[in-house]
Amino acid sequence: ILLPTAEVDKQDVIPGRGTTRLPYPMQLGAGSWGISPSLTYLAQIPDWSWGGQLSARIYLANNDEGYHLGNSWKATAWAGRRLNEWLSLSARLTGSTWGNISGRDANLLPLPVPTADPKRRGGSRLDGSLGLNLQIPGTGARIGLEVGAPLWQDLDGPQLGSEWWTILGSQFAF
Repeated sequence: ILLPTAEVDKQDVIPGRGTTRLPYPMQLGAGSWGISPSLTYLAQIPDWSWGGQLSARIYLANNDEGYHLGNSWKATAWAGRRLNEWLSLSARLTGSTWGNISGRDANLLPLPVPTADPKRRGGSRLDGSLGLNLQIPGTGARIGLEVGAPLWQDLDGPQLGSEWWTILGSQFAF
């Protein structure tokens, strides 16, 4: 369940305009109720694992400002290979698409900036990544590193595209 948390009416001083409502990408949340369903498949044999996941973010109603963010859909497929008792490698592909904003924040109408246009917020992207997983022998501790980059991206408007990313995580199981 997506809760209508965070604010969607933040303001700040914009040179030449004074204090005004910030455009959509600068708001902290969605302000709308929604659902986030997902379906996951996982298969394993002694040294290999693979799987996939379908997920979505679906907004059910407009927020208090008269709009809701575009729904998003994601499909992920991955495979991993254990090299020994403590080290494994993985690869992942993720395709995602997200829609434009439905409705409009009336307080953004006077702003002649592309980030205030609700019809320029959608897009699609295909990402690829490689990972390394280290299980510390004799403990429940694990460290994971993943590095990825977009293989293709198509943005409807002036949005920040991705160039690459790194995820470093640790886990302790008992």
